[in-house]
Amino acid sequence: MLNFLKYLLVLLSILPLTSMTFTITDEYLMGINLLGVTIFIFTRLKLDKFIIYLIASFLIINVMAFFFFGSFNLFVIIGFILRLLFPYWVVKIVGKDLLDIVPKIGFFSAVLSLPFYLIQLINYRLLLNIFSYYPLITTDLRLSVGKYSLFFHTIDINILERNNGFLWEPGGFGYFLGISLIILLYKSNLKFNFQSIIILLIGLTTLSTTYYIFIILIFILYFLNNVNKNLGFLILLPIFIGIIFVMLSQEFMFQKIENHILDTQEVTSAVGYSKNYDKIGRLANFQVEMLDFLSYPIGFGVQEKGRTMTSYGDFVSGPCGLSHHIARWGIWGIIILIISLQKFSKYLNHNFNSQIKLFSTLGILFFLFSNPIDRDLFLFSLLYLPFVKSWYL
Repeated sequence: MLNFLKYLLVLLSILPLTSMTFTITDEYLMGINLLGVTIFIFTRLKLDKFIIYLIASFLIINVMAFFFFGSFNLFVIIGFILRLLFPYWVVKIVGKDLLDIVPKIGFFSAVLSLPFYLIQLINYRLLLNIFSYYPLITTDLRLSVGKYSLFFHTIDINILERNNGFLWEPGGFGYFLGISLIILLYKSNLKFNFQSIIILLIGLTTLSTTYYIFIILIFILYFLNNVNKNLGFLILLPIFIGIIFVMLSQEFMFQKIENHILDTQEVTSAVGYSKNYDKIGRLANFQVEMLDFLSYPIGFGVQEKGRTMTSYGDFVSGPCGLSHHIARWGIWGIIILIISLQKFSKYLNHNFNSQIKLFSTLGILFFLFSNPIDRDLFLFSLLYLPFVKSWYL
């Protein structure tokens, strides 16, 4: 029962990444926080000062933004605070078992995705006919553009060659599998085992640019970690270089990066801003929000006044979670992020007796730059780990 409770809390933090209808509602956010605080009170846990300081600093940022821009949406602020709180309940109750649970869920979800991905390639309508409840749990917007949630698998009919797993898109699934790999490789001190190999290989079916860059990073670290221990490993260097070359030559690598650069040049021009962009590329998004940050480095909080807008009055936004975080939290957010990533890396080294340097930091930054996960309950949970005195059930 206790293990079930731990897995449940971790899954509840992951489910919003699926973008299913019920997981992105205010009721879901309030419900999971009610569950977390109930367990917290029932077990008589003590509140860490860390979470108090974090919420207080976020409130100060929003109050300052109100004085500068005259905008203060209390309802949205409360919602964001709930997003800060639930990961705290997860870490407080689950503790460092989170580092065991996440890779297990990552491995299970990777293996589970494979048969559905293969059927998707052959005839995706077969899945839609069998799991005909998909309109009930898929948002209207996603349905309108051909994205269907089956709870345990997501189909995008526009990119059938890419594996979404159970998350909102292939890049999101690559992110989750990448985080699972980070933990497993710290645990084994950069040695591959059955779990890590399966996750790595199935992750390739996402065709996610960021995931592939992340895998190249793993190869480089693996090579550097082994070359001094076994000179015979140098024989594999040509194969290693060949694999990287093949990966980089794929259409979704260099060509996609080039397209993002062109998108940045267009969107950040006066002509680009006149367009009614719903979303812009991550590079363009990063550039726009960095300019916003430089114009007001204290942090905009949750309000949009003072931010870059299109001529239609819409907030210019994209998938870059890193720039979202920096623009929202300002200079304090940069400091928090640096400290959190450093402490999380040391936490992994300490718990797994590993000497790997910068791997988790670079990996998380890659995924944070390429995905809108700056409010991700799952990512918050991991980064909270070093700051919370956990109670073990």
